[in-house]
Amino acid sequence: MAELRKTLWGKTAASTILEVVIAMLIIVVVIGLAFMIVTNVSRLSLSGRRVKAAAILEDAMTKNADRHPKDSTWNADEWHIKQQVKKEQEAYGTSTLVLTLYDTDDQPIDSLKRVLKR
Repeated sequence: MAELRKTLWGKTAASTILEVVIAMLIIVVVIGLAFMIVTNVSRLSLSGRRVKAAAILEDAMTKNADRHPKDSTWNADEWHIKQQVKKEQEAYGTSTLVLTLYDTDDQPIDSLKRVLKR
């Protein structure tokens, strides 16, 4: 049975502490990268919250596009919508209406832009 062990220059070949530590570091780094990738993919995926936000913004856009809009803020459900009007080309009489929906922590959820002709 003693002959089954591999020997290197008469000593038993074994992993050193340094090799074990390096292997553990590589494993921890790979697992950490995997967790970061999964977190980013799940955070950026299309969730029900973002679908609802897009529907609210589309509804607000159809209501406000016909009026002469100005900068304002109002609430929609538990979120608030910020409306900005940017005058683009004075010669062509166009302006850009930007609606941005924010959550309760003032983090932007979704945004919608539309060019309006005055």
